[in-house]
Amino acid sequence: MMPLKHLCRPLPATLALAAGLAACGGGGGPSDDPGGGGSTVVLQKPAGSGDAQTGGVLDTLPIPLTVLVTEGGIPSAGRVVTFTPLTSAGVVVPMVDTTGADGLASTTWILGTGAGVRQVQAALAGGGVTPLIFSATVQPASPTALTANGGTGQVQEIGFPFTVALTVRVLDPFGNSVPGVGVQWEVVSGNISLGSAASTSGSNGLASASVLAGGTPGAALIRATAAAVPGDTVTFDLGVVPASSVITVGNNFFSPAVDTILAGGTIRWVWSGGTHDVSQMTGPESFPASGVRMAPDQFGPIMLSTPGLYTYECNLHAGMTAAIVVQ
Repeated sequence: MMPLKHLCRPLPATLALAAGLAACGGGGGPSDDPGGGGSTVVLQKPAGSGDAQTGGVLDTLPIPLTVLVTEGGIPSAGRVVTFTPLTSAGVVVPMVDTTGADGLASTTWILGTGAGVRQVQAALAGGGVTPLIFSATVQPASPTALTANGGTGQVQEIGFPFTVALTVRVLDPFGNSVPGVGVQWEVVSGNISLGSAASTSGSNGLASASVLAGGTPGAALIRATAAAVPGDTVTFDLGVVPASSVITVGNNFFSPAVDTILAGGTIRWVWSGGTHDVSQMTGPESFPASGVRMAPDQFGPIMLSTPGLYTYECNLHAGMTAAIVVQ
């Protein structure tokens, strides 16, 4: 029998070292720590981090943006954090900060000129850790401008409401829309009436007024002003015309197929059934297309001032054509 002492010979030195490392868990596996060390590194927002503040354009937010870096649950010093303002977010000072013994790094956020929700990103140098996003709500500055936004140049027949509301936009010096501003509306001339003499700008900075054509044809003028913007006045030119000649839009037909009006008269198309559009083919002056519509919609009035023959069609149905003679 082989002596027992030959089975218990000591391992060579290199094998003994490898065995010892394996027993101690020191196999050199990957680390969650960008700087090494084998412990998980976490980037987080501590209490009072400065997230979700509100300020005005160009304001310096009162609470610094602060991040906490920990390694294995313990504050980690010497970590480099970069703060980057995103679109129209202003600037941060400093852009790069290093964590102290408490694991904290911070910066001061100076807002830019863009209103709305703005963001700053905080990222840990070395990668491997998801960046944080800080947000702030930026309020516009005081209003300085009142501008036309839509509705001028319309024509409507007597007794009908104008199709498009008159609209103005209230802006601050940086072009931001300003909500909550009172706008006054006034009929300067013409036989028309307003739905309301005052309105207030919404979150998009828009304030509107509806208008009803009166019983007398002619030109009309409406003025919009705002006490908060004393230097600006917006005017809207409108026209009231006699009752239109009505063309019925039905299933594959226009009725009448040939209509005759005097120069300066108007046409209104009324859908009785089906889905159709009105698109001009020829004529001495152009008029806009109706777009695809269906009953009980209508389109117009369209004023035709130049004598001649006008033809039009429905693009959805071949052969569905008609004409207007303007005398």
